Amino acid sequence: MGPTAVNELGGPDRAGVYPQGAVPDGFRPWRFRYRGGDFDCSPVVCDGTVYVNASRGPCFALDALTGACRWRFTAPGGVCNAPAVMDGQVFVTDWNHGLWALDAVSGRVRWHREGSRYCKNVLAQGGVVYLSDVGYPFKFIRGKGDLVAVDAASGQDLWQTPKSDYGANTIALSGGRIFHNGGEGELSAYDARSGELLWRDAGGGRQEFGSSCPPSVANRVVYVGSGAVLSAFSRGGRDLWGCRTGGPVLEAPAVRGDTVYVSVERVGVYALNASDGQQRWRLADADGGSAFAISGPTGWLVTGRDRRYLCAVDLATGKRLWQRDLGGRGRGTTPFLWQGIAFLAAGRDSVIAAEAEQGLMPPRLRPAQRFRGGRSTGLR
Repeated sequence: MGPTAVNELGGPDRAGVYPQGAVPDGFRPWRFRYRGGDFDCSPVVCDGTVYVNASRGPCFALDALTGACRWRFTAPGGVCNAPAVMDGQVFVTDWNHGLWALDAVSGRVRWHREGSRYCKNVLAQGGVVYLSDVGYPFKFIRGKGDLVAVDAASGQDLWQTPKSDYGANTIALSGGRIFHNGGEGELSAYDARSGELLWRDAGGGRQEFGSSCPPSVANRVVYVGSGAVLSAFSRGGRDLWGCRTGGPVLEAPAVRGDTVYVSVERVGVYALNASDGQQRWRLADADGGSAFAISGPTGWLVTGRDRRYLCAVDLATGKRLWQRDLGGRGRGTTPFLWQGIAFLAAGRDSVIAAEAEQGLMPPRLRPAQRFRGGRSTGLR
């Protein structure tokens, strides 16, 4: 059996780091195509199965080696955002504010929770599912939204607490604390067991209103972007450092060892010293890139205009090792790494699995090819 919990961006800490592994026998690069919804979020992989949501469409379970569909689940209004997997269950949110727990093998519904707001993301860890729902600063839709903890076995709420800031960015969990970066540029920390607000900080005035990225946590430090600023805080809330990036930071920073890797819109990718934010190298790209996915000495991201290229980068030097056209329609997503394979959405209508070391890609599909197969579960 694999890990008990699997989340996007490398895990609950969102640091973007994945274990190294050899490509399994029998794997060939593949592409899965579906035109009933947009693949606009990253897939996750657990125990040889890829789980991926087509926004306003189904949740799919695909064989990681072949891309064959094992099952699909359809919720009223369609699913949204990236799923999470824990202890034999897949957790997905839908556009009608619901949270669903599905059997990971069969796709059958185990329980369903009704919500009152759209949930941006789901995080699973330690037998608990954490949700961050949307808050709005507008007169006609007002409220900062809530953080919610749900028992993974029963679907019962454990606690619910108001957020201190607007927005519904992906939350991070580390050391028993939940970290949320809001739309007003405020980083907040909550107790994961009770929902109690522990601290909040606006980065000494550096943080900016209107655009922010998911936080990531590594080595007891929280890294977070807001506008054109990247900041670092201790887990206790102490402001460690901040630096101007020259463009918006919209993707979660990735952290490996003593280096932070961050994509910046209209600028490129930076490698920064984790202790003080000083630049180590820069990979220039006028279009920025996705968040990094890191395994061993290499990082992978999607870059280029419309995010249509999968790129491998040497983490020590910033040298681009290879770059491949995704061949999809629309923007690619942050890769998810498993056993030497990079899984990602390659545009609105397809998901691909590529051999990560050499960049071996699947063939492009003819326009006539469509989704076939797999058990269908859920409501329509």
